[in-house]
Amino acid sequence: MAELRFETAADVDKVQLHLFELEDNSMTVEFLRKQFELTEFRNYWLSEAALNKALTFYRKKLASSSDFTLEEVNDHVSLIVAEKRQAECQLELDDDKMCCRVRVVTAYGGLNPTPDSIVKLLKEYGVTEGINAKKVQVLCASLDNLAPGTVVKEVLAEGKFPTKSVPAKFEFLVEPIQDRLMQPKLRDDGTVDMHDFGEIHMVEINDVLLKRIPPKKGASGFNVMGEVVEAPDPADRLIEPGEGTALSADDENVLIATRRGVAMRNKDGMVVEDAYVVQNVDLKTGNIDFDGSVVVRGSVHDGLKVVASGKVLVQDYVESAEIEAGGDVVIGKGLLGRKTNKQQASEGSASIVCGGDFSANYAQYANIDAKGTVKLAKHAMHCRIESRDIVLESPRKSEGKIIGGTLMPSRRVICNTLGALSYIPTKISFNHIFSESLSALQDIEEDVSDRIKVIQGMEEALADFPKDQKDKDLQDQMRKLVNTINHFKNIVVSQRKAKKALLESIETRKFELEIIIKRTLYPGIEVEILGPETKVKQEKQACKIVPKGDGITFFTLG
Repeated sequence: MAELRFETAADVDKVQLHLFELEDNSMTVEFLRKQFELTEFRNYWLSEAALNKALTFYRKKLASSSDFTLEEVNDHVSLIVAEKRQAECQLELDDDKMCCRVRVVTAYGGLNPTPDSIVKLLKEYGVTEGINAKKVQVLCASLDNLAPGTVVKEVLAEGKFPTKSVPAKFEFLVEPIQDRLMQPKLRDDGTVDMHDFGEIHMVEINDVLLKRIPPKKGASGFNVMGEVVEAPDPADRLIEPGEGTALSADDENVLIATRRGVAMRNKDGMVVEDAYVVQNVDLKTGNIDFDGSVVVRGSVHDGLKVVASGKVLVQDYVESAEIEAGGDVVIGKGLLGRKTNKQQASEGSASIVCGGDFSANYAQYANIDAKGTVKLAKHAMHCRIESRDIVLESPRKSEGKIIGGTLMPSRRVICNTLGALSYIPTKISFNHIFSESLSALQDIEEDVSDRIKVIQGMEEALADFPKDQKDKDLQDQMRKLVNTINHFKNIVVSQRKAKKALLESIETRKFELEIIIKRTLYPGIEVEILGPETKVKQEKQACKIVPKGDGITFFTLG
C-alpha cells in the first residue's frame, strides 16, 4: 500500500516524513514540499536538506530491492523533516547607546513574542529608559499576520539627546566702522543705495561698545541604558580690552570706550582708534602722515598720499592716490586708478600698501600689496595684487570678476569669474613665495659642489704621501688633511640634509595652493606654480586649479 505521510514525531515539536511503496518518478522535493503545505504543519520550519536526504534514502532502498516487486519491499523511509520554532528576538544597540532596535524572526508554528516578553528582554539587556510602549504593542500585534521566518526590525527605545550648548558671543552695541563701510545704506522703500554708506560715527568716553553674552550649557540627556549624557561644554570667549577700551566697573561682560575716537572690531572685541578724521583728502588738506588711524568721510583725491601707522578707512573713493597703512585699509566704494604704462596693463596709478587686510567694493588699475587678505565684491580689473589670499565673492552672477593684471597670492585665489571672453591676459603666479627657498637651494648646491672639489683635491694630495711615512712633520700634515677631509664631508652631509628638508618644505607648501573659480574660467589665463607658466586654452565652468607634478590640474566643482 503506497504511503506518504507527515506526522508528529516522538518529539512533539518535530514532524516526521514516511515514504513507502511510491513510484520513484513521482518523487521530487517540490512534490514533497507541496504535500507538506497541505498539512496542519504548514507553518513549521521545513528542511530542504532533510527532504533531499529522505528521497536519497528511499531511492537507495528501491535500488537495493530491484529483485523484488514494489509490494514486496517491506522497509520504508521515516525521517524528521520539519520542526516547530519559536520566534527569535535580538537587540541591537547603537555605539552611543542612544537607540535600541529589536530584530525579530517570526515563529515557525511557534509563538511570537508578546509585549511583556519584549519589555522583559529589553530590561534584561539593560535598556531601561526611552522604551516606546506603543511601538512595542504595534510590533507584537503585527507579527502573527506575517509569514513564518519574516525578519522585522523596529526601534523600540530611544534616549534623549542633551540640548545644544550655546557658545559665548559678542553683541556689538556700536557697529564697527569696518562693517559699516562694507554695508550700503538701506532706503525707506527697501532698496539699497550703493552710493550711501551712512555717516561715520565717533564714540565718546564711557560709550558702551559691546556686551558679552556668557555661554550656556545645554540640559543633560540620557541614553537607553539610563546613563546621563552631559551636554558638551560650550565654547567660551572673553573680552580682551584693546586700545581705547576697558571693561565696565559695574559689569565685566560690558566693554566701554575710554577715549573719543572710531570704534573698530578686532579679534577679541573692539578698539577705539585715536583717529584723525577728515572730510576729504584733497589739495586743501594735502598729504596726511599720522601716527594712528585715519578716517576719511569722503574720498582720497588724485595725486594725494595718506600714511598711517594704524588703519585707513575711506567712506567713498580712492582715486589715483597712495595709501600706506600699518593695519587694514577699507574703502567703502572703489579704488579708481588709471593706466600709466601701455606696455604693462597692470601698472596702475593707484597704490595700496598695508600690514593687514584690504577691502573695497572694486579696484581697477591699482597696485595692491597687503600682508593679509584682499577682498573685493565686484571686480579687480588690470590690477597688480600681492597678498596672502585674494577673494572676489558676490551672490550676484555678474560680480566677483578678475579681469587682466597680475595676481601674486601666497595661498589661494577665490573668485566667481577669472578672465574674460576677449582673452584679456591675466596672470596668477605663486613663484614669488618660493624665491627664498630656491635661492637657498642654489646656495647649498654651489657650496656642496665646491666642498666636494676641495675634498677630491685633498684626497689626491693625501694619496701622494708614502703610506709608511715616518717624518713627524709629514705625519702632522697627513693628519690635518684627514681631519679637514672628514670635517668637509660632515658639512656636505649636513648640507644635503638641509637640501632634502627644503625640498620637502617646498612640496608641502606647493600643495596648499589653490585657485577656486565658482562660475567661469576663460582662456588666456596664465598660471605659475613653481615652474614655467601654464596657459588655459579652453573655457571651463566652476572648477579648482591645484598643482600636479611640474604643472597644474583642474577639478570640477559640484
